[in-house]
Amino acid sequence: MKKKKEKNKKALIYGSIMFVILLLLVILVIYLLNNNTSITNVKVTNSELHKILITWDNIEKVDEYKVILSKNNLNKEEISSNLEKNNTDDNLESYQSINNSITISDVLSNTEYYVCIIGYSVSKNNKNILAISDVIKFKTDSLEINKVENLEITDVSNSSIKLKWDAYQIDNTNLDGSKIEVSYEIYEKDKLIMSNIIDTECVIENLNEFTDYEYQVLASAVIDGNLVKGKPSDILHIKTKSNPINGVKISETNTNSLKITWDKYEKSDVKDITYSIYGSNSSDGEYKLLSDQITDNYYIEEKLDSNKTRYYYVVASYYYNDVNYFSANSNIISGTTKTKTNTYVPSTSSNSSSNSSSNSNQGNTSSSGLTASQKEEQAREVARYIAKQITGNSDQEKIELAAQIVQYYYYMGVHTETGNDYYTAYGVFIKGESSCAGTTRALGMILEEMGYSWRHANENQWTHQWVIVDNMDGQVGWADGMIGMAGYGGFPFS
Repeated sequence: MKKKKEKNKKALIYGSIMFVILLLLVILVIYLLNNNTSITNVKVTNSELHKILITWDNIEKVDEYKVILSKNNLNKEEISSNLEKNNTDDNLESYQSINNSITISDVLSNTEYYVCIIGYSVSKNNKNILAISDVIKFKTDSLEINKVENLEITDVSNSSIKLKWDAYQIDNTNLDGSKIEVSYEIYEKDKLIMSNIIDTECVIENLNEFTDYEYQVLASAVIDGNLVKGKPSDILHIKTKSNPINGVKISETNTNSLKITWDKYEKSDVKDITYSIYGSNSSDGEYKLLSDQITDNYYIEEKLDSNKTRYYYVVASYYYNDVNYFSANSNIISGTTKTKTNTYVPSTSSNSSSNSSSNSNQGNTSSSGLTASQKEEQAREVARYIAKQITGNSDQEKIELAAQIVQYYYYMGVHTETGNDYYTAYGVFIKGESSCAGTTRALGMILEEMGYSWRHANENQWTHQWVIVDNMDGQVGWADGMIGMAGYGGFPFS
């Protein structure tokens, strides 16, 4: 019983001692937290994107500093307690320094951080806290984005405006090394109208005609997950054009000229209306100014090639409040000059005469002194020349053009059904006298030179005659040199 009492007494004494020791440790921690030397004058400087410099006042007898950094708010009592127990916190970043400054190069931009500095004395076996700073809150700098430069108008119509500006360059990267992507926003009188534009040009549509607008563009970027907007560009003022001219058309066509006409432009409160016309060799080609300061509502382009297609649009110019404005471009119209036909004139040189005389024994001769074969050869020379000039997009178009040329020769001569040549190609091309039989053979001769196969309808009959084409764009067709027409299927006028 006595031994048991002594054992309980020893346990009580041991427990009392342990309690006193723990109490002293708690008192020591409280003392260190409240009475230890405080680290003061903690300053954070953003030296560049993602890099900060932290400085503080040096403390004597401190051998090493630990910098605790977190995006969450810090409690220095909890930090000290965790450090005493060697506990770790995933939300804390810890950096060591033997000096009273440290550069940290992996912080996010435009982000709030909390920092606490702890000073240690280091001996062979011990590492004791000698000083601790207050928790300092700071925010890292963001990348500054300047204003977009050289905002300009590259095109304007009655209902749209095309803007263009210089690309904004950012050489930095995000903290993870990825490229910082730039996009643009467009404002109309401080109202955002378009965003997330990747290109450096943009078309604004559905505008009102002859109306004042003003625009600004700014660059923005998502840097380390945060949206950063730049400064707006200078204000760009622009007035849309008024509606285009109506009624533009080709009113006259000749072999070397085209006449373009349009409705007179009418708009209230404008004066000194003139017109400019632009021309091109293709609908989507380069249009060049042909003439400006036109006061009439027509223009004639001359010195063109025959069978030449040209494209045009017209713009009105006028003054409003003493400022010169332009209408939108009119619709594009086109026209093609007429095909110029060339009349073949047979040679009358002495050389030709001698050839005719020397060949006079080859077949029957006529009053012209030429044999039938010589007449055919002269006619074929004309047909061969004509065939080389003919172009078109289809067989029907080419054959009809050939028929029109034969019709031209027919009209230039006389119609007759007497004599030795009226029913031949020679009569059409050379002698200037012909009938439907002659125009049929003349047209057939041209088609032969063009590579077409043909048949003579009603040949040697006292009725109307024409050409049957065996293959016109894959179909049987007809052509008539007397009326200058051609088409698919059977002859429609018999």
